[in-house]
Amino acid sequence: MELTIIMPSFKRPELLKHGLECIKNQSISVDYEVLVLNDGIKDDTEAICKEYEKSANVRYIFTGQRNNTELIYRCPSFALNIGIKQGTGKFVLLTSPEIHYLSSGCINNMISLATIHPNDLVIPEFGWDDQKGITTQRILAGDQIKNMQLEPLMELNVEFPFCLMLKRQVLLDIGGYDEDFTGYCYDDADIISRLHQNNNGTYHRAQGHNIIHLFHGVRSRRDGLTDRNGKLNYNRKLFNERKTQARRNVNREWGVLQMKERENIFTKTYEENGFKGRASKSGTGSDLENVQDLIPRLAEFFNANNIKSLVDAPCGDFNWMPNVLKMSGIKEYRGYDIVPQLIEDNKKNFPGIHFEQKDIVIDGQFGKADILFCRDCLVHLSYASAKKVIQNFFYSDIKYFMATTFTNDDRANADFEDGTNWVPMNLMKAPFFLPEPLVIINEGYTGNDGDFADKSLAVWEKTDLINHISFT
Repeated sequence: MELTIIMPSFKRPELLKHGLECIKNQSISVDYEVLVLNDGIKDDTEAICKEYEKSANVRYIFTGQRNNTELIYRCPSFALNIGIKQGTGKFVLLTSPEIHYLSSGCINNMISLATIHPNDLVIPEFGWDDQKGITTQRILAGDQIKNMQLEPLMELNVEFPFCLMLKRQVLLDIGGYDEDFTGYCYDDADIISRLHQNNNGTYHRAQGHNIIHLFHGVRSRRDGLTDRNGKLNYNRKLFNERKTQARRNVNREWGVLQMKERENIFTKTYEENGFKGRASKSGTGSDLENVQDLIPRLAEFFNANNIKSLVDAPCGDFNWMPNVLKMSGIKEYRGYDIVPQLIEDNKKNFPGIHFEQKDIVIDGQFGKADILFCRDCLVHLSYASAKKVIQNFFYSDIKYFMATTFTNDDRANADFEDGTNWVPMNLMKAPFFLPEPLVIINEGYTGNDGDFADKSLAVWEKTDLINHISFT
């Protein structure tokens, strides 16, 4: 993929439809994708993205999990970072739903310039800003704007990332947007300042190609924005303190759904028995009748390979694992799960067993063990999060990795948001391409009319993964 167009959206479905229509009408000669990151609430955004899924190669990602109980404003940089990490393009275009292109060749001209100047910044020649909404209403009504001088518009600083194209690796090198900027404003000024410090400060303008930044409400009255002055002062102070530091988010994972957001998703599912288990809230796959064949097969493997210590992540509600521990020689067991209430319930129901809340996507401190047992986990995660779990194993002090996979070669993997689905993944296929496992243990699952008869647990040794994992 040559280009990823990253478009965060915060309660702007009416502008999003127009923005995607503008992208669809651009004459783009390279392979491209559009990532729409809904950082607001569940509204018409997803349906609009579905409408443009094929015509504009749109992929929808919901990042607004924090808004479950109340609307909370934050800088769009969080969503942009997720787009930077999830995008596959060599170049990225940082933009938004409210950008209106006045010519059909703008993006194509920009990608041509970016290819010639891969370490620099590419922007439109000029931009106007509609701060009153009059021109925006006309454009959304279908009017053709012919004389810009007659419109009540102001000049837009196109050197800020309203419509900015650059090499994706450049953003990765500086750690993306600083995720400590949680307040209001200054995040755009910060990213531009850091790009300049990183010797990426030369602008190339797409001559003859101009944009309009459409009206989307009074800036100081953003939905979910409280204590505007306090948040403004916080970001201003952070900007001044860090203006000499080009690289940010050091020694922490960035560009992912944060633990609290992922926790909320899985907690809600657990509380509502969203996985529809009859005896186990961890899902039908943890009901005893569906693991009767698996229990002795697992115990046999553990005993044959002298497995004495096991990290179970996620551990779920520990519904059937006691049977495996009784039949095997495992002496040390540690269970990790992201749902806090589940962990508290496990501690109460199984005293003496180590249970701990942990988001294994962003926290790979598993401790030393013989094996990391990761059943029915990656199938609930996005590609990016699933890869991060495998990366965490690789850097851990654990010899073996055991994870759920599906062996039917006809299965096509599919990406989705963390916790929103359950998809039978074949870890030996794209985008994982893990090598042939040391062992494949078929679970003997007979439910769902035999659709998942290939559900298995596969085992890899760490040394076998070194040439097969991309950590970017």
